[in-house]
Amino acid sequence: MPATFKITISHKPNADSLFDVWLRITANRQPRYASTGIAVAAKQWNPTGKLDKENWIKTHREHAQCNSDLVQILVEAKQLAKDYPITDAT
Repeated sequence: MPATFKITISHKPNADSLFDVWLRITANRQPRYASTGIAVAAKQWNPTGKLDKENWIKTHREHAQCNSDLVQILVEAKQLAKDYPITDAT
């Protein structure tokens, strides 16, 4: 089964009251999370953000750059999954 990818935010804020943006990787029904290095306020997060619209982060002073970075992270993750597929369940 191929891995799936989704951009999401953490459920709890960090010490600065910002929420970390995560890349969720699901393979064999097991989710794993990787930090993207981006943190935003809850009001700056678009829960209905999509890859085709590149609109996960809104109203942030650098939202265009952050969304561009997230697209690049997704592209790289998908390429890694394609280059190194899971061959067995162990």
